[in-house]
Amino acid sequence: MRDGTSDVRKQRNEAWSDQRVLDAVSAILARLSAQKAGSVPTIGPDSSLTGDLGLTSLELVDLALDLEATLPFDEFPMQEWIDQENERESSCFTVGSLVTLCQALIARQGTAATGGVKPR
Repeated sequence: MRDGTSDVRKQRNEAWSDQRVLDAVSAILARLSAQKAGSVPTIGPDSSLTGDLGLTSLELVDLALDLEATLPFDEFPMQEWIDQENERESSCFTVGSLVTLCQALIARQGTAATGGVKPR
């Protein structure tokens, strides 16, 4: 796994609160942004991944790989996310929309791992 994040990902039985998901996504974005600019911009739910954070398409692929390595789901559906974001009328490709999708993927993964019953 990338950057030693596999330890966190394997904690599938632990609760992933909204804040914990936001913190994990923000940490990944801060690392990607710092590699590019040398400094970390302010990252919030309304931050645009491409506009505010300046991520390129290649960096979005890196982001997807880091999400898979860090969060408790098997695969980040990049094309599904791109399609959803392109259909939005308001701002798209934001940290908030990414966190929302990650939360849904974690919930879906948890339900699948327990045979359709969400773990407590």
